[in-house]
Amino acid sequence: MEQKFAVRTIGNLVRPIGMTKFIYLPSEDIILRYNAVISGILNYYSSVENRNQLSYVMWILKFSAVFTLARKLRLSPRQVFKKFGKAITVKFEKEKTSKSITLLYPNTLSRNRTFNLGKYFTIDPFKVKRYNVISQHS
Repeated sequence: MEQKFAVRTIGNLVRPIGMTKFIYLPSEDIILRYNAVISGILNYYSSVENRNQLSYVMWILKFSAVFTLARKLRLSPRQVFKKFGKAITVKFEKEKTSKSITLLYPNTLSRNRTFNLGKYFTIDPFKVKRYNVISQHS
């Protein structure tokens, strides 16, 4: 299913648009939906070398969220940034406590080169001298 966070203009440029189907949700739910999309993209592309090229995609998603909030609240995008800040932080009341949620936007898109196998891999593959291959087909 195609989401349509952006449209292609006449000059073959990509321009972010607001999601009309989200404007009936509360502002915090709109941010939660965009955070789910952003975190899914970042997780999917977490191991690629040229992850820095996702900056344009992150920019499109950020401004799509801004345009969606602007359409919902009947504000201009500039007023949305003025109201929610540069990081797009929505404050809301839940169970008589004040909470806030911020649009997920990574500080850096550089690749994390650490490799942690954790508790699932207990032997060092470089110290193993012999491998046994067992086949079910005899």
